[in-house]
Amino acid sequence: MKPAYYNRQRFHKPWHFLQLAAEVPMEALAELFHNFSLDNFRKELSLWKTNALSNQQSVYEDIASRKDLEDFMQELLKLIEAFYLLNKEKNKSYYDLLFTALPKETREKIESNNKIILLSEEEQSNPSNTIKQFNQLFSETYTQIELMDLLEAIITYEGDLPTDKSTLILYYQQLLFLIKQAFTLAHSYIPPRLS
Repeated sequence: MKPAYYNRQRFHKPWHFLQLAAEVPMEALAELFHNFSLDNFRKELSLWKTNALSNQQSVYEDIASRKDLEDFMQELLKLIEAFYLLNKEKNKSYYDLLFTALPKETREKIESNNKIILLSEEEQSNPSNTIKQFNQLFSETYTQIELMDLLEAIITYEGDLPTDKSTLILYYQQLLFLIKQAFTLAHSYIPPRLS
């Protein structure tokens, strides 16, 4: 609810996640991982992939685009894990304060839902390298198009697999934010692509 003294500023949505992401990306990252665990992302993306590949009317009809999607999803999950670790590093005081205030059972549940399973020990020790690798594998344009194609395939899916379409835009926003951050951070670490 907006405060009573709120003066409306036209064409501005200050309480939206994307506004937070644009103004203070590290706070948005903390907010993202405060609300979503790695398991949430894994389960949701697994369902997205299954539905997209099962959709007979999607861009994933041929073997090559299916293989591209498989590889993209694997790298996207690694990117999410890398950002989770980066969040713990960059927002350490916030994370520690929040985490220590919780009961032991809750902390254990949070830890079990945020296990790193794809990144090697070396990648875990330097998550920025995983972000750089993502940037080297995929162009920003390709990544945004792939994510949009994936979303479209899920929205148009009419099969028997259950899909909660009420959360699609929410997850899409979070993924788009992470992808944009990946390219922003990667460009600050490595030279931009020539092509």
